[in-house]
Amino acid sequence: MRKRGELDSNNDLVKFADALELATIKTYDSGTITKDLLNKSTAPNKKWVNSEEIIDSIAKNIKFTIK
Repeated sequence: MRKRGELDSNNDLVKFADALELATIKTYDSGTITKDLLNKSTAPNKKWVNSEEIIDSIAKNIKFTIK
């Protein structure tokens, strides 16, 4: 997404892609992750959630990133 923004000179898309990346990292670092990314033996302190819950978590974090 970021690269597409760069290629199209779309600064809003670049900013959004950066914010999305930071929010996703923040969500993972806070301990929320989907089962398909890691297993409990390698990430015992992570909270497994479904796809809708991970999107909701990222959406909450992106609101703080964009402001």
